[in-house]
Amino acid sequence: ILTDQVINKRDGKKNYLIAHSLGCLLATNIVEHCSIRPLFDEAWFFAPAMDRQWIFPEDAWGKLNIIFNKNDRAVMFARYLPLGHPFGDMGRRGWQTLNPPGDPGNVRLIEDHVKMYPRSHSHYFKSASLNSYAQQISDSIKEDG
Repeated sequence: ILTDQVINKRDGKKNYLIAHSLGCLLATNIVEHCSIRPLFDEAWFFAPAMDRQWIFPEDAWGKLNIIFNKNDRAVMFARYLPLGHPFGDMGRRGWQTLNPPGDPGNVRLIEDHVKMYPRSHSHYFKSASLNSYAQQISDSIKEDG
């Protein structure tokens, strides 16, 4: 449903994506299986539960903002879970590609320095952080005109 809604809106308007944790992984899987590129002109990934060495398609995003926090315990060991699941610690370590050809283009890493409560993973949606990031996203959309 999400893919159909996005494709139907590709009438010259820009598409923006804001995702958190598992939502980043799901959105990336949608983009990887879609023939329209870039599907989203700009994406904001908050604490992505993805492997920090994820190889993105080169033209996956117009801009990709990855917000991570070194104190995020929810994704700390996700990379080491058994059974070949796709989770990882990008939300704690940022994106650390080892393969430059996998660079999706304009990637910006934003290290969040908020001291997190133990086991906190969603502080981005509490008022102080939410207001700050909402302003950054709004400013970025205004820049795109």
